[in-house]
Amino acid sequence: MNKKSKNKKVEKNIYIEKSIELFGKYNFIFAIAAFTIIASIWILRFDLKLLFTNTILTGGDSSSWYQVLDHMKNYLLPKGRIFGETIANFFGYNEFQHYFPLPFLVAAVLGFFMPLTIALKITTMLGLFSLPIAFFYSAKKITKNSVLASSAALLSLIFIFNESYTMFGGNVLSTMAGEFCYSFAISLFVFLIGLCYDAFIDEKISINIPAVVLGLIALSHIFVFMVAFFVPFFFIFLKKSEDPKYKILEKIFFTYVIALAIAAFWLLPMVFTRKYAAPISLIWTFANFKEFANSTMFGFIVLGAVLTIFTAISSKKKLNSLILLYIYLVSLFFYFISPLLGIADIRFVPTAIITTIFSIIVLFNYIITEDNGIYKMIFSTIIFAVSLTASLLFINFNMKNGPAWFRWNNSGFESKSGYSSLLDIIKATDEKGFDKPSRLLWEKIRGGDNADFGSERAFENLYLFTGRGSTEGIHYGSSFMAKSVTYMQTEYSPIASGPESHRLYASLNSDVWKYRFIQTNSKDIIVHSDEMRGYFNNNELFERKTDIAGKWTIYSFVDHIDSYIDIVDFDKISIVGTPKNGGWQKDFYRFFREYELIEYPFIPKEYIKKTDSDLLNMEKFSNYDDYRDRFKDKKISYSEWQIEKKENSSHITDEKIDHFNIKFKTDRVGEPHIIKISYSENFKSKNGENIYPIAPGFMLIIPKSENVDIHYGYTVSEIIGLIITLASVLFLIFSGIVYRRFSFPYYTIVKRVVITLFFIVVAIFILLTISPFTQSRVISNIKKAELLIAQGKIDEADKILNRYATDDFLNKYDNQLAFSAFRLKSRVLLARNDEKGARELIDKLRVRYKHTRDFNIFFQYLD
Repeated sequence: MNKKSKNKKVEKNIYIEKSIELFGKYNFIFAIAAFTIIASIWILRFDLKLLFTNTILTGGDSSSWYQVLDHMKNYLLPKGRIFGETIANFFGYNEFQHYFPLPFLVAAVLGFFMPLTIALKITTMLGLFSLPIAFFYSAKKITKNSVLASSAALLSLIFIFNESYTMFGGNVLSTMAGEFCYSFAISLFVFLIGLCYDAFIDEKISINIPAVVLGLIALSHIFVFMVAFFVPFFFIFLKKSEDPKYKILEKIFFTYVIALAIAAFWLLPMVFTRKYAAPISLIWTFANFKEFANSTMFGFIVLGAVLTIFTAISSKKKLNSLILLYIYLVSLFFYFISPLLGIADIRFVPTAIITTIFSIIVLFNYIITEDNGIYKMIFSTIIFAVSLTASLLFINFNMKNGPAWFRWNNSGFESKSGYSSLLDIIKATDEKGFDKPSRLLWEKIRGGDNADFGSERAFENLYLFTGRGSTEGIHYGSSFMAKSVTYMQTEYSPIASGPESHRLYASLNSDVWKYRFIQTNSKDIIVHSDEMRGYFNNNELFERKTDIAGKWTIYSFVDHIDSYIDIVDFDKISIVGTPKNGGWQKDFYRFFREYELIEYPFIPKEYIKKTDSDLLNMEKFSNYDDYRDRFKDKKISYSEWQIEKKENSSHITDEKIDHFNIKFKTDRVGEPHIIKISYSENFKSKNGENIYPIAPGFMLIIPKSENVDIHYGYTVSEIIGLIITLASVLFLIFSGIVYRRFSFPYYTIVKRVVITLFFIVVAIFILLTISPFTQSRVISNIKKAELLIAQGKIDEADKILNRYATDDFLNKYDNQLAFSAFRLKSRVLLARNDEKGARELIDKLRVRYKHTRDFNIFFQYLD
């Protein structure tokens, strides 16, 4: 080689080295480019200025968030609470105790510095805006490559702007539909992955940080928390953890202790008050596998799983692939056991999609050479370009509804064509400032019928608009009376719908309206359909109050008593035992459906104490059916009943009702008084009287003096939870390094025990999932039995139905599943010429569900 050639080679090497050096020094430009492009997409495709207009957020479930946020900011926080009672919906319930408070708390705090309407809009977008940042941070911790981290930020747009689903969570459409707490939690979840790398592997940060984030995820969305909870546990399998000096078990232990302690103020009372909430069993159904695959990005998830397995097998550094494979398995695990837990399985699809994006980045990291040579620079640049191109193409072909939904939501109620009608409705029904505002009902209608308000949920905000409590609300699962509320709505609505699958709804029944309006202290109802106008026009107990825009009519109940307090005789109250496979909540719901029993309410036996001398002499029944048989033939004269209720109300004066206080005077001291607000353990009497739940779910008190003063206080679990959280905060502030001084004795043994217990818990979940009484399995088996009957395979169908056509199963489910099991069993008996046995089963259903909508169409084969 001549001197000239050598010089050229040296110059080339110098050029390459200089290029590599500059690439390493200035690769932050890729991050700047990535986030500039992401910001440009938001700015160019979305009308972001709407975030800063002082209008009330609307659209889907989003339309109901402002009312609950307003309650937190202007009522709960000034009282030093984050969750507490509201009389706005469901006859009263504990708001935020069974929903996720952190995103609302963030919005409420922002609301002290800007209009609350704007604070809510900004908070709803925080999860979406911060997700690329979260991906950048965690991808950089995983790959140690800033360019790949920038590529991850770009690829996050595939998740954000995916429009294959609208309710699973995390993407734009789900967030606009109202799932902004999920978006908030997903962003924290992605941050958590990188933080765990930093704390457990690189040891650059204290485990306090991922622990706090894990706790914040719990306060943001429990379904995301379920997957996130498993992430720290993965690091117990590191080879490094075998070194006692590393003390991984202690770190994981304290991560969980701190996380649970941070959330304890909410988590502990939530667990101990679950019986006052409404469990919702949601199983998302798809017409076929193609619909399932398209809706869940199934192909994308499978691609990610394959890539993860490939890199786990091929790469020398398997850690990155193994943790992703682990998160896939956790998501899959919860997907399959979710029916057992009574939650929608599709809630665990987003975490799998998130993991797939990380899988692609890990594959890219595998492709790039280990050295810092020119190939790494070239490949990194190509990967960034590919990620950018893929993301932009995906957005171009997939994003169709996001900008429009954003514009619809954030332009607010005020911009909608029906806003003037809404103002007229508010003017006609406003009772703000009243001491005891009566309840305001509305006809349940199709989603599109009031879309010109901005959302079908507009009337859930009647308390915000008028100061009057209403029926259904956004936090359906937060109230044990939610079932009764939605059942009542179907008594005066042609449309029967609700968030629960397999519900049995009421028949349209004008005979019951007069009882319901007095029972719930309701005065007015907003009617939409001509069918219901016809019913109300012909009902002498309702007067037409006003018509609005030719679309809405408001009727008033002429026998309105205007009181939340009712006095009832001791001899009309019973004590009823609770069945093993039922619960007093289900008995209350049955009582509400069987309105003929309205004059004879009962108290669950478990709430009666030995010291309750006033109640011990009441008639007692071992179960609801015995109680019902005792009173079913009692006939109620409405006119006499209404006169009695009105006369009772005359003994009540100075009645004042708000969210946290119930006050009134009575001149019938020592007699049972029913308060028409949902029972809560938090309500305490200042005079020391016991407060009992009484059917259909209200409160009963026997006053000791004429001045009754009930306030909303704290339960033991709230106090303990608050102490734990405050202690954890003090620990984090003053003793953040204490955990490093802690040491488990017999380290290896403890580690093995912890791992064993972990897998035992997993095994128990799996065994419970395959139980014949898991709802998804029940649905499958009942469908199978119906098919077998159609095929004439009666004996095979009978073997299946014998497990379900039982009183225990009927008490446990009390819905279409139990209904169908009995119905199909009757068909089996008919096929065996046992008409008597078949009619006995049907008669049991007729008694239990005599007011059920379209009951007779299920039994045409008996005629």
